Amino acid sequence: MRLVCLRRISTHETLSQLSRWAVAACIYASLISGTAMAATFGTVVPLGGHTSDLALDEARQRVYVANFTANRIDVVSTATRKLVTSYNVGKQPASIALSPDGKYLVITHVTATGLGNDSLTVMDLEANTRRTYAFGSVPLGVAFMLDGKAFLLTTDQFLLFDPATGVSKVLGNVAASVTLPPQDAPCEPRQFIRASLAASGDGNRVWGIADAEGEGCEANESFVLFHYTRGFMGGLSTSYWTASPPEGPRVIATDRTGAFATSGWSLFHNRFFEVAEWINSSGLFEIGGYAIDSARGVVYGQVTKKGFTTPTIPGPINSADGPRLLIADADNLTVRDELKLQEHMSGRAVLDAAGDVMYAVSQSGLMILPVGSLAAQHRLAANQEDVLFRGNWCDRRTMTQDITISNPGGGKTPFTLSSSMPGVLLSATSGVTPARITVGIDTYTFRNNNGTAEGFINVQSDSAINVPPPIRVLVNNKEPDQRGTLFSVPGRLIDLQMDRARNRFYVTRQDKNEVLVFDSTNFRQVGTLRTATTPTNMAITPDNRYLIVGADNAQVANVYDLESMQFLRWIVFPAGHYPRSIAASNRAILAVSRLAGDFEDCSTAVIDHIDVANGFARPLSSLGVWKNCVDPSTALAASPSGAKILGAQPDGTVLLYDAQVDDFVAARKDLDKLEGAYGAVSDEQFVVGGLLFNSSLVPSQVFNGSGLTSGVVVSREMAMRTTAASAGNSGLVEHVNVADTGSSTAARLVEAPILPDATIVGRAFTRTLASTRDNNAYVLLSRSG
Repeated sequence: MRLVCLRRISTHETLSQLSRWAVAACIYASLISGTAMAATFGTVVPLGGHTSDLALDEARQRVYVANFTANRIDVVSTATRKLVTSYNVGKQPASIALSPDGKYLVITHVTATGLGNDSLTVMDLEANTRRTYAFGSVPLGVAFMLDGKAFLLTTDQFLLFDPATGVSKVLGNVAASVTLPPQDAPCEPRQFIRASLAASGDGNRVWGIADAEGEGCEANESFVLFHYTRGFMGGLSTSYWTASPPEGPRVIATDRTGAFATSGWSLFHNRFFEVAEWINSSGLFEIGGYAIDSARGVVYGQVTKKGFTTPTIPGPINSADGPRLLIADADNLTVRDELKLQEHMSGRAVLDAAGDVMYAVSQSGLMILPVGSLAAQHRLAANQEDVLFRGNWCDRRTMTQDITISNPGGGKTPFTLSSSMPGVLLSATSGVTPARITVGIDTYTFRNNNGTAEGFINVQSDSAINVPPPIRVLVNNKEPDQRGTLFSVPGRLIDLQMDRARNRFYVTRQDKNEVLVFDSTNFRQVGTLRTATTPTNMAITPDNRYLIVGADNAQVANVYDLESMQFLRWIVFPAGHYPRSIAASNRAILAVSRLAGDFEDCSTAVIDHIDVANGFARPLSSLGVWKNCVDPSTALAASPSGAKILGAQPDGTVLLYDAQVDDFVAARKDLDKLEGAYGAVSDEQFVVGGLLFNSSLVPSQVFNGSGLTSGVVVSREMAMRTTAASAGNSGLVEHVNVADTGSSTAARLVEAPILPDATIVGRAFTRTLASTRDNNAYVLLSRSG
C-alpha cells in the first residue's frame, strides 16, 4: 500500500472533470496509436463519445455499452463486432448491469443538474419497456447478485434494488458503514464521488471501490474498498485506504467466488489485505482495466507504467511503450506475456463464460480481445533466457550454441535479431518461426576479460503481437588460477539460504516471484516455490520445519513446509507493512517491514514480530530503549545458535536482538555508511561489509582488501568472504582469521559475485555465500547464476 492523497473536488466537479479527462485522453491516445504500424492484439469498435461501462449479454450475442457523453446505450454484436443499434436514455449513463436471467438492464445516471433529478433506468429487454426511479443521492454504480437483486451504490448509501418491483433496501450509509483507522487528523467521509463495482462469477459477492470525500479529507483524500456477500453468513464489509501513487485505474474486477479482487495496482484478499501488486504502476485513474479468469488462473490487466505521465488538466499523454495488455498469474501477478494493444482500455472489462473473449471499455468505444485464441496469433518466444559461454583462456576458437525462436502457438511469424554486444555472431539476423539460430562468440574479443561479460540479443517483430524479453548472453574465459564452476541460473537472484538438515539450498528469484530449490550434492534444481510479489529475504524457523519468505510488494510473507516443499500459509502483516528482511532466533522471528504510511511517527520501516502458528505479524512497541523506526533496507541475520539477531542499516547503524532478553540490547552508529555482505560469525561476532563487530557492536577489526563485499560464512573457525571491484571483474574469495587481522588468503573467482545495489530491493546488503553440509563446497550467487 503506497500512500497519497487524491485531489478534492465536489461531486458535480468530479463528473465534469471525468468527462473532460476522458475526452482528452481519447484524442491524444488516438494520435499516439495512429503512429504505430506494428501488429496489435484485438479489435476496436469506435462508438463516438466517451464510453463508461459495459454489460455482456451472451444469450442475445450483444454487448451493451454505456455512452456517457452521448446519453445512449450502444449495442454491439459479438458475432459481427459491429454496432447494431443504440437506445437513447437519460443523461450521463455511467454504470450498467444485466440481470442473471437476461431480462433487465439497469442503468445509473450521473448528471450535474441537481440530486433530485439523478435517476436509475430499468430496461425490460423482453417486454421492450423501461422505467425510471429518482433517488435522493447520485447512483454511482450497480452490479447484480445471483438472486436477481441489484447491489447499488449511491453517493451516501449501499442499497439492494429489486428491478422487478423498484423496491430498495438500505444496507448502510457512508458514515455508519466505513470504519476509519486512527489518525492525527481523521478524514470523515460524508459521500462517495466515484465508484466501480463488479460481481463475482457465481453471483454471490459484489466488490467495489469508491472515492470518498468529507470533513478533514482535503489533505488526505482516500478510497473505500468494500464487498457485499449474499446469504445468512454474508453482509457488507468495508475497508478505508489511502494510496500513493493513486490506486488507479479506478476500476475493479473479481474472480469466480469473490475471494480476490484487483483494482488500481493491487490484488486484494477478501479480508482486505494486499496479496500482490502490479509492479511499476503509475496509478492513472482513466487508463487501464482488468478481468480475472479463475479457470486458467490468470489476470488480464492493462496497467500504465511509471514512464506514462498525464497532466493534471487535459493535455498530451506521453508513453514510450504504448498500450500493453499484461497476462499475469492470478496468485502473485507474475507476468506471463505482454501484448500490444491498439489503444488504451479505460474501464470495465468482462470475459465471456468460456473465458475465450474479453470485452473492455476503451478510449474509442469497445475493445474485443480473443484471449482464448492466442495460439492463432503471431507471437514470439525464445527457448531459453540465458546463453552462457564457458571459455578457456588458452582456447581462442569461436564458441557456438543454438537457440530456437518459435511461435508458442506453432504458427509462422517473421522476426529479426540484433545485439549491440561486441563479439556476438549470429547465423541469421532474420527469419520465420520456428527457427534455429546459431549464436557464436568471437573469443578474441573477450581475450582481456578476467570475469564474465554480459550482453543481450534483442528479439523483435512487426508481425508479433507480444513483446518478447531479450536473451542474455554471458561470456566467461576461465584462467587456471580462477576458482569455481558456473551454473547458469537466469533472473534477478536476491538471497541464498542453506538447509543443512536436508542438504538443500534455496535461492530467491525476484523477477519471477519464485524461490528455486537446489540439491547441494549435485547442484541440480529440484523444486520451485511460488512466492508473493517481489520476494526478498528468507529465514528457516528454529525447528527447521518451515521457510518464511518476505516480499516487497505484498502485505504477506509466505510460509512453506520444507518436508513437502508446499505452501503452508500466509503471514498477514498490518496494513501498510511490507516484509523485506526476516530472521529467526530461538525465541522470536522478526521482520523488517517497509511502511506505506506512519506508525508511531515512523514513516520508513519498523520491525515486526511474526507469529507463525497464528499467521499474523505485529510491530514491536520499541526496540529496547530505542524507537521502533529503521531504514527500509535494514537487513537482519540470526547467529548460528539462534541466540542473537544482527540488524544492519545503510546509514551505518547496527542493532542487536538478544533472544534470552527477548529485546534489542545494543544499537550504535559509528559509521556513515554500511553495505555489502552481512552475517553473524558467532553469538559474539558479526560481519557487515569489511568490518567485524563485537558483542557490543563496536567495530573490532577491519578486513584488508578492496572492492565491494558480497557474501560471508564461517567454516572451520575461519571466515570466508567474497568481494569484487565490479560486476564484470573476476572477484575474490578470501579466508580470513577473525582473531588475527594480518592472517588471510585469497584466490580469484571464475566470475564476480552478485554485488550490493541500493537501487534493487533486497540488495543494499547481500547474502550470497553458503557452505554445504559437509563444508567441502561453497555455493555462491554470481553474475551467471
